[in-house]
Amino acid sequence: MPIICVDFLIFAEGLDASASEAAARSAVSRAYYGAFHHVTAWHGTLPQPGHDIGPKGGMHQVLLNQLQNPDLQCDPSLKRKSLGIGYALKELKGMRTAADYDLSCTQGKEEAANACAKARALLNRATP
Repeated sequence: MPIICVDFLIFAEGLDASASEAAARSAVSRAYYGAFHHVTAWHGTLPQPGHDIGPKGGMHQVLLNQLQNPDLQCDPSLKRKSLGIGYALKELKGMRTAADYDLSCTQGKEEAANACAKARALLNRATP
């Protein structure tokens, strides 16, 4: 059965991040993916997609580049919104990268709660 973006965040918020570092890392990762999918859908509602100008990379980096380089057809308030969402998603992506790949850094309840809060704010902000 398919899921929706917020399901990732609900799962992340439901993990007991104080139970283990693995749970905290999983919460950070799932929170990011909930936000990523939601923001991807929001970006699809723009009059024109943003431009892939910036660092090269996979689909995550392309989305960040597009959000941070909105098309000229977007009105100024929508451009500002795209930029803000892009910078917030970039910060959350950095948190996810650390949780998933940097095993030398400690991830705990605070990091998980922070990622969930940032993801929740992105879901609320990235609305058509």
